Amino acid sequence: IFDSSCTGKACFGFFSVGSSYTHTGLAALNEKMTEDAQVAVITNSNGFSQSVFEGAKNYIEDNAGLNKQSETTISVEKADLTDGDKTKIKVAMDQRPDIVVIAGHNKDVEPAIVEIGKGTIHPKAILATNGLTALENYGEDSKYANCVMMPTQWAEGSTTDPVVGWTSADFKTAMNGSATYQQAAAGAVCVALANAMEAGSNDKAKLVEKLKTMDVDSFYGKLKWDSAGRISKPMYTQQKQGDNMAIVAPTGSVSFPITGDSCWGTGTKLKIGGPIQDSYVSAFMVWVDGHNAKSDKQYTVETHFKTYADASFEADVTAMTTPGDEQYVDALLCPYTSGAVIKCVGAVHSDYPGPIMVWGGASDTIFDSSCT
Repeated sequence: IFDSSCTGKACFGFFSVGSSYTHTGLAALNEKMTEDAQVAVITNSNGFSQSVFEGAKNYIEDNAGLNKQSETTISVEKADLTDGDKTKIKVAMDQRPDIVVIAGHNKDVEPAIVEIGKGTIHPKAILATNGLTALENYGEDSKYANCVMMPTQWAEGSTTDPVVGWTSADFKTAMNGSATYQQAAAGAVCVALANAMEAGSNDKAKLVEKLKTMDVDSFYGKLKWDSAGRISKPMYTQQKQGDNMAIVAPTGSVSFPITGDSCWGTGTKLKIGGPIQDSYVSAFMVWVDGHNAKSDKQYTVETHFKTYADASFEADVTAMTTPGDEQYVDALLCPYTSGAVIKCVGAVHSDYPGPIMVWGGASDTIFDSSCT
């Protein structure tokens, strides 16, 4: 529209262009990462999706901390995935991307997200066009909509312009209680015209002149245009957080990672424990609590400590190291003193595949004999 169709004409757009759709979302996710993020980009072949796709790739290439890992084009548009498409997505996910960007439409975006969710390798975040506009398309797999991020044109803020004076709430009330971003864009056209007329002393011949120099905040966002007619407001990013659709970029708080308990609840859980004397448990919990408090953690630590009792702790060790037992731990922590460690190691189930952490014993016998 603005690169070609509007050349030589006084166009004023009200949608942020497709090439910018993913920018604020990617910026917010980049801030969440503690190391460079590997990004998989998936698109359908629709022209608009391709503009989003190219814009995402360009943004990734231009910003430190983001690396394009793979790009995938699916064969369908507004339809369920083919087996071939599912295979392509699996190939992309097998590379373990941190972020997946999806440019597509309802009925192909949701199946792509579900396909990722049902796979064995999960990213830290998904940013998808149309990922939250038709939640019914997730069907019985609705949990995979949780914490998906989606570009949106309208932040539904409380800012007002100086002439019409609408807030987002005012506009929605006038629209009988709710409004789409498309309707908000139409309303913003009227706000822009009203402000241009005011600035031009109600001389309609000055509309173009005043629109070209306009710089007005409004319920819809910044009303300002570049020389080609592209609106200068940012693309916003929203995220499904429980029952809320929260704006998380360019400002806001992203729920991260998508595998977390408040999102998909599919994150890795590391269960550690053992029969530890009470006075030493707090030393382990310093790390456990600190790690679990991190917003960008890739796994959660669960603890299963049993109070050390010399007469019975060996039975606890056997239970904790028996695969399938409800007390099973991924890493066994033996108690303090070399004598207790020797008993602990001796009680470990023969099929236990996990590590035995010997932190409280220094006897050579432990390593020369017990751990053999």
